[in-house]
Amino acid sequence: MAGEGGQRRNLPPNLGELSWSLQRVSAEVTVRIDGAETSAQPGEKLLDLLARAGFEIPHVCYHPALGALQTCDTCMVEVDDRLVRACATVVRS
Repeated sequence: MAGEGGQRRNLPPNLGELSWSLQRVSAEVTVRIDGAETSAQPGEKLLDLLARAGFEIPHVCYHPALGALQTCDTCMVEVDDRLVRACATVVRS
């Protein structure tokens, strides 16, 4: 690491590497998909959970970085006997 005037500064050994530890704020929940159980985080989009579980759900207007526009209705799935948009439905306990 260069300091003022282009001189190289030596960092103390304990500052040479940084590590982060993250704690989960919310507990995972168990979701049953076609009879199979999988773990999810509360607040996770159902479309993301289904993709992670290996299901290919068609979707046109959803992108993880942009969120759900909820305009195309191609990602409709059945949850508790109701049709919902997987892109806009969040997992809850």
